[in-house]
Amino acid sequence: MPVAREESPTVPHPILWNESLESTPQLQKATLLTSDQQAEFLELLTKGASPFGACEKLECSQLQLALTLAQDAEFSEKLKAIKEIQGQNVVAMLYQAALKGNVTARQFWLRHQPPADWRLAASPLEGQDLSDADLFDRCREAGLDFPPELTARLATPDLEA
Repeated sequence: MPVAREESPTVPHPILWNESLESTPQLQKATLLTSDQQAEFLELLTKGASPFGACEKLECSQLQLALTLAQDAEFSEKLKAIKEIQGQNVVAMLYQAALKGNVTARQFWLRHQPPADWRLAASPLEGQDLSDADLFDRCREAGLDFPPELTARLATPDLEA
């Protein structure tokens, strides 16, 4: 008895890829979000929706969102402002968790927001102002041996001690 084989969808040849994309109905009918859709999209984001979830709620495609963001600078700036506010909200919640005793939140907060008097002042590293000769002298005093390749490359006679 012959086995029925399910045919897999065909993938266009790379040369024809652009042509096949252009003939995709979804791409042909993609339009920008209306001002009402933009306002509702931003409102949904402020209430905690993901961009994907907001697109589903508005029954628009992510392509429409991307096209609108690319062509509407004012909408793009509003979205950036909302994301900034969302980030500040997360920082505030992290701070509240740290104050309530969450050890991980405390550690994270202090690592990324240390008090001003805890921050290390930039100080010069010891030995950073030494000349090469002084540095080699210190290495010799410490009993360090120089590899022959280094000594040969430097071609400095006083290193052969």
